[in-house]
Amino acid sequence: MTRNTQFIEHSHSNYLAVKSKDFTAKAKDFKAKSKVFMAKSKDFTAKAKDFTAKSKDFMTKSKDFTTKSKDFMAKSKDFTTKSKDFMAKSKDFTAKAKDFMAKSKDFTTKAKDFTAKSKDFTAKAKDFMAKSKDFTALSYDIKPKFSVKKAGILTS
Repeated sequence: MTRNTQFIEHSHSNYLAVKSKDFTAKAKDFKAKSKVFMAKSKDFTAKAKDFTAKSKDFMTKSKDFTTKSKDFMAKSKDFTTKSKDFMAKSKDFTAKAKDFMAKSKDFTTKAKDFTAKSKDFTAKAKDFMAKSKDFTALSYDIKPKFSVKKAGILTS
């Protein structure tokens, strides 16, 4: 072997040793990064399982909400129907109340008229009673000037 060849082999050997050390360093770095990746991967898997569980819980709650929403909508429609019925009955009641008020006013007017006529009647009745007392008093004061028997009107 010539010196040149030895030098080349030695250089090549040094080059391979440097490359080997570089590769070993990179392999160790890769192994460390792999461990970090694996740890992160396990963490991600745990988080994914947690997310899946939460997602299932959300879906269950979402279905429950949907059911409750449908129930609410049904009750809301029922309430709307009952409200419309109530409004119709309320309008009917209002109409009947107005009619009652009109009849009540008419009755009040008639009652006032009756009261006035009653007062007038009472006044006339008092006047009649006074005149009747006067007539009775006069009838006792007047003495019959002739007798029915004397006149011959009564025959038995």
